[in-house]
Order: sequence, then structure tokens, then C-alpha cells
Amino acid sequence: MHQLIYDGTLDAALVKGVYQVDEASLEQLVAARAAWVTVDEAAVLVGCTTTRIRRAVADGMVEQRAVLRAPTIRRADLEGLRPLVAAERRGEEQRRLDREQEASRPRRGDPPDDEHEWWTQAAVADVLGLSTSRIHQLVARESLPSTEHAGRRWFRSDHVLQVLSARAFRAAALRPPLD
Repeated sequence: MHQLIYDGTLDAALVKGVYQVDEASLEQLVAARAAWVTVDEAAVLVGCTTTRIRRAVADGMVEQRAVLRAPTIRRADLEGLRPLVAAERRGEEQRRLDREQEASRPRRGDPPDDEHEWWTQAAVADVLGLSTSRIHQLVARESLPSTEHAGRRWFRSDHVLQVLSARAFRAAALRPPLD
């Protein structure tokens, strides 16, 4: 209090060795101090982190004054910062939802399900000893079952092995008997 009186912040009179502070001067000081909050208080009022408040100070969005104890922020500047922080939060939430949705979408390299063993068209062509274009022809004629998933054609291994077995059986049936 003595410092505030000495530097003229508070109007006071010395009466019989005791300072008597002017009530209006004290109310003015309280109002002036209420206009400023610490960085921690500002973060609570806005609903963000102290780092976000410091970034707003660095960007010139809010005014900060240096005082002996801790820097303070003008309370009135926080009103303009609240909608910005809320918009940033909504943007972060939307990005999180987009990431979750993207993660749940089937990717080109993912097979249709986990219940079966799935092969690509190139693998089927290799197993059957055919070209990939011939595999495509067999699919078009519905001679070889397949599934389209995430922009890629997939073949169940058990179906391919059935086709392979049928081809081997036909080839054996065409050979003359071994007497």
C-alpha cells in the first residue's frame, strides 16, 4: 500500500501518523486491476491452454503488460479470443472425426474380410499359370468367382483351389489309362 501511495496510484492523506486512503481512488485501483488477469486465469476464462494464450500474445491478438509478479492479459481482449478458440476446437474435432472415418474406410490393399484367405488377381494368375488378362476373362464369363472391394478384385483361395483341382481332374480324365 505504501508503494501505491508513494507512486501516486492511490490518493491518501497522512492523519496522525496513519494514512487514510481516498475511497474513490481505491475503487479506481480495484477496477483497473480487475481489467487485467494472469495468463493462467486467462486460459481458464477462455477455456484453452496457457500456451494458446501466449501464442495469442505473440500474434498480437491480446495485449499483455509486464508487471513485477507475473505478466497480465487485458480481460477485454479475451472476448475476441473465445470464438477463435472455439472455432479451433471445432476444427480439431472435425479433423479427428475425418481421421477416424478415413481409418474405417476400406483401403485398396485391404481384403474384403478376415474370415477367408483372399488372393489378388496376380497371385491367382500365378497359381493357375495364366495371364492376368485371362483371369479377367474368366471373371467376366463368371467361370471364376471373385469380389470387387475398395477398387480391387479379390479371389477366395478355396475357390481358386477348387478351380485348380477341377482343371487337374479334367486333365487326368483326358489322359489314356496306364495299363
